[in-house]
Amino acid sequence: MPPAPRLPILRAAAIPAALLIATAAHAQIYKCRIDGQTVFADRPCAADAQPLDIRPAAGPGTPPAPGAPTTLDKINASVDDMVRSRQLRELDRRLRVERADLEQEQDRMTRELAALRNKKDRANNNLAGAMWEQSISEEMNATVARYDLRMRGIRDEIKRLEEQRAGMMGQ
Repeated sequence: MPPAPRLPILRAAAIPAALLIATAAHAQIYKCRIDGQTVFADRPCAADAQPLDIRPAAGPGTPPAPGAPTTLDKINASVDDMVRSRQLRELDRRLRVERADLEQEQDRMTRELAALRNKKDRANNNLAGAMWEQSISEEMNATVARYDLRMRGIRDEIKRLEEQRAGMMGQ
């Protein structure tokens, strides 16, 4: 046999609690039975409506001391901390990605230059070989310049992210 649904019980408990919180202490609350359901309202809702005597449990609360943080202040501070923490995690993730990209670019450049050096070593020792060797040297210089430009952009982004992270840590 499946367990009895708990939702009606929770709803029946939540409705009076919500009404108690939402209404002023002097407001009248009525309890009625409509179609077998218990209903709470601010005015009689059926012929059998019964007024409930509701009083504060411990009397009025004491106001917070001047300058003391309110519950809303504490919640806002907590939300701000969570947002800051998420932003720091995102910065850390982006830094890892950028550093991995930089390492990949360095590895690619090293492999390309090694392939060009290997090609250069196979040049013949004659005029045609010298021309080919010079062409390969120019290609190597262009390769270094191309990767240097890419890696400089990645390093600049890493520096910017690190500065942004350091600024957030100093807050």
